[in-house]
Amino acid sequence: MPKSVPTAAGQQDKWGDIALNGSSSVRIKTHNRIAYEVASIARESGIQMEAGEKFVPVVQVSVTAAGGRRQARPGPRMGRGDIVTKHGGIVPDNPKYRLDRWTRLVMDAILCHVYTSRDHCFKKNTLKYWQRSKNRKYRSAYHRARFAFAPLVSNSFGQMEGDFLRFLFKCAHNAAWTSVGLGNIEPDDREPISQHDMEELMEAYKALRGRLFQRYRSRMLLKIAEAVTERLYGRSSARSVDAEYRAFANHSREPWV
Repeated sequence: MPKSVPTAAGQQDKWGDIALNGSSSVRIKTHNRIAYEVASIARESGIQMEAGEKFVPVVQVSVTAAGGRRQARPGPRMGRGDIVTKHGGIVPDNPKYRLDRWTRLVMDAILCHVYTSRDHCFKKNTLKYWQRSKNRKYRSAYHRARFAFAPLVSNSFGQMEGDFLRFLFKCAHNAAWTSVGLGNIEPDDREPISQHDMEELMEAYKALRGRLFQRYRSRMLLKIAEAVTERLYGRSSARSVDAEYRAFANHSREPWV
């Protein structure tokens, strides 16, 4: 994928590509709010997660960017993801990377733009490109530190990469499984549940899981839309701190869940 080239000073940003591709404090703030929303969804579903620099472990990261390009300043660099689980329990066993059910998970979020800054050309496969870039940068370093790693990649079209969707589905599964009571059933219960009752519980679980998955996706789509709007027009247009706007947004999602 060709790297976006900044345009000359004073050139009008007709399509908003410079604002959406460029590095700025607004970009960092909107990126952080996406990470905080993911952590909020996880906590609501029963997965204890924290977002922020003081919670996420620092590791020595790769100095080679995606595509094999060398960084401008080669040498050891330190970096960290955005979100980390406080406990294990959501990472599948993987002996190759010494991962097990007790392994904690670190995730790094990015909201990328789908057009170049110079000539408004469409960038193909932005989700896959940034997924590989984040994995190349962080995954091996976190594995060496005995953490699992997953990138949370989304773009300005509102699309989310597979790891992002899988994590939201995991949150929906966790919340639904506990909510219908399946988490309280022990193998050695003195009065085992009947097959009919178990089938009803499973049907209720699947229905709730689907509704929650749709709700969590809607929340993230709203957060992505707010981030894109804020990067283009500033804080006043995003209105993400407006109580009436938040109430309207929550109400508008209900028909879908």
